[in-house]
Amino acid sequence: MDRANLDDLGSSDYLSILDPKFRNLYRVFSKINQRAYKNKVLLANDVLAKIPVSGDFLKKYIEGGEAKKVTFWYAVKKIIFFYAKNFLWLLNYLAKLIAYYFSGQQCPLEKIKDKLVLIDIYFFVDKIIHEKDYTDFHFSGIEDVLKEKNIDYAYTPRFSAFLSPLKIYRALKLLKDNSRPVLTEFQLLQASDYCGLIGYLFTYPFSLVKLIKTLGNNREERFISYALWETMDRATASVYLRFFYGQRLSRLSADNIKCISWYENQPADKTFYLGLREVPGKIKIFGSQLFIWPFTYFTILPDEGEIGLNLVPDKVLVNGPIYLPKKSKINFQIGPSLRYGHIYKSHVRTDKAGDIVVLMPYWKNELNSLVTIVNDLSLRFKLKVKFHPATNILHYKKQFRGNVEIIEDELYECLGKCRVVIGQATGSLLEAACLGVPVIVVDSPSIFSHNYLPEFGRGIIWEKAENIKEIEELIDHYENSIRSDRDKVSKVGAEYVKSFFTEPTHDRIIEAFELDSFATNHF
Repeated sequence: MDRANLDDLGSSDYLSILDPKFRNLYRVFSKINQRAYKNKVLLANDVLAKIPVSGDFLKKYIEGGEAKKVTFWYAVKKIIFFYAKNFLWLLNYLAKLIAYYFSGQQCPLEKIKDKLVLIDIYFFVDKIIHEKDYTDFHFSGIEDVLKEKNIDYAYTPRFSAFLSPLKIYRALKLLKDNSRPVLTEFQLLQASDYCGLIGYLFTYPFSLVKLIKTLGNNREERFISYALWETMDRATASVYLRFFYGQRLSRLSADNIKCISWYENQPADKTFYLGLREVPGKIKIFGSQLFIWPFTYFTILPDEGEIGLNLVPDKVLVNGPIYLPKKSKINFQIGPSLRYGHIYKSHVRTDKAGDIVVLMPYWKNELNSLVTIVNDLSLRFKLKVKFHPATNILHYKKQFRGNVEIIEDELYECLGKCRVVIGQATGSLLEAACLGVPVIVVDSPSIFSHNYLPEFGRGIIWEKAENIKEIEELIDHYENSIRSDRDKVSKVGAEYVKSFFTEPTHDRIIEAFELDSFATNHF
């Protein structure tokens, strides 16, 4: 898509919102899934959900490469590893289940009336333990509105697959002590659900092999076939378990339920939504894509072909006008940018601020690449490094050398003190640009990297750099030019805000999630 002018950022048809390099691949996936998803055990597969988890899948595809061949023994090894990894997951899950019972945490289901709002969101256990409570930074502001309107609500948390039972115990105990309305899968699932999970484990590899045999010999399907084999050994039982979790939620006593779900169109979303729809018409699903995503990350865009398979939310709320297709069978609407309220309140003066801040990505390949660059760059500049909240900082902290300081301040506190931001494959770079902070996007030729910034504004507020020399030159350039180009930079930042974000006002929250007439007695 040509993004030279922000007036042209909208799309004339459904798939034009995606980067052109991936549209055909998207269509091939969509066609395959029309038959694959008729077998619901395959909903747990990452590759079929268009997630490029297989090695350098996207880089090879873009560069015109070819997929590798799969040998018989390679296939056997992958199937054996699938059972080994999922067996270990089962042991871990059993320990977490025991931890749940010892914690005493429960949601008072007997107090649910006829209406209920479910908030489906990630729970970062380390953060809960550190803060001794749960803070919802994904859906900031929703809980306040629900309390104000006296609406019954409960969180349906997503925990990481391999989580320490001791940590889950401590987190659940804190949630109980703070009277948080949290309705976990541990509370709802029954013996029959776990028997169904065992059945899934027996059938999944053979269902996937059967699908692979039906794939054709065109380039896209060869890539997909290899990726399916390469990721065969992933521990997917936790994803499929959400199907049973959704089913149990659909059987709650409330007659009218809304589910506000953090929606990345991943397998865990698909299995969960299919389960929620066991009772037709009872639960309305609001798929909340209230975040920044690059147009190269094509898994985010829900598939029109999956509407009839009950895998797409009733309403998909996007973060800003740029993400809104002009033509789609899916009910897209612009929602409030709940995570980004600070953009409308923060002001940065880069001509006075002093720090050079490195914003680390979530993606592992890019993260490892950027660590090396930070170490080389720190020999000349003092750098402050901020990690993605889902990253294990301790794992990377020991890898740094030179003049590097790891900071854990809130993002906007960091941006308020910096003159230049450096990073790779993170939406925080776009947030920095929105505030008028010059951005250097590290572009490593050896790996495929998602870029969150549009072509509009390139050379004014952001630019790519492939090596240390180019990064150093851009730092010097921005330090010399930012004062004279202040108005031009601010104008580009304001255009970014208008295109990528929507102010999360009280009224927008109520309108987006249709809360105005959904009041009942609170827990």
